[in-house]
Amino acid sequence: MPNTKTAEKANRQNTRRKIRNVKQKDILKGSIKEYKKLVAGNQTEAAEKQLSTVFKKLDKAAKT
Repeated sequence: MPNTKTAEKANRQNTRRKIRNVKQKDILKGSIKEYKKLVAGNQTEAAEKQLSTVFKKLDKAAKT
């Protein structure tokens, strides 16, 4: 239990950041899984589009 108001605020911030990071990670992992499925199925055109999406989500996850 935090003793000061700044420690309470730090806990709130850490909780928000953790939720955001876990959500970003889950979205990214799902996108990568979808890309791998398309590659395994030899769907090159759809895989190229998905790869673009994967890179976009990866960049966004690295930015935050």
